[in-house]
Amino acid sequence: MSKFLKVIVNTILFLAIVVAGGLLIPPFAGVTTVIVDDTNMETNLARGSVTYALSKDSSQLKTGNKVLVYEGDGQYVYEVTGVNSDTISVEDKLSVDGQTKELSAGSSIKKVLFTVPFIGYVTMALGTTEGIIIVGLAVVFVIIFFILAEIWKKDEDED
Repeated sequence: MSKFLKVIVNTILFLAIVVAGGLLIPPFAGVTTVIVDDTNMETNLARGSVTYALSKDSSQLKTGNKVLVYEGDGQYVYEVTGVNSDTISVEDKLSVDGQTKELSAGSSIKKVLFTVPFIGYVTMALGTTEGIIIVGLAVVFVIIFFILAEIWKKDEDED
């Protein structure tokens, strides 16, 4: 039973480290992160997702690349359908309407590296009192599981 509890504790700790690292480290490395943690946020991304993007020269874009575009208060991910010297044709493949747009080809544009679903819910939880209580309780349970695993390990060693 102690091995089972240690597997649970190690899995929870590993997931916590990966999620925390995925949310905290990229901004320090120059990667733009868009966390969809608000229901009122204007975006075509799924709620609770985190999108990572890097600034690239617009001449490096190819058809099929995804770009992060800031429009007013919203942040959108579009797929590049064509690149000209002055404009970039993009299509919204994440929305139902799938509209196409023409963007001006500036000196740099944010190219999407990848989008990770669900880890944005962590920041949503930490923004509320109930979420902080749940995270605190999870930490307490991990500590209790670790202590129980060590106690049961000592009992098994004595046998």
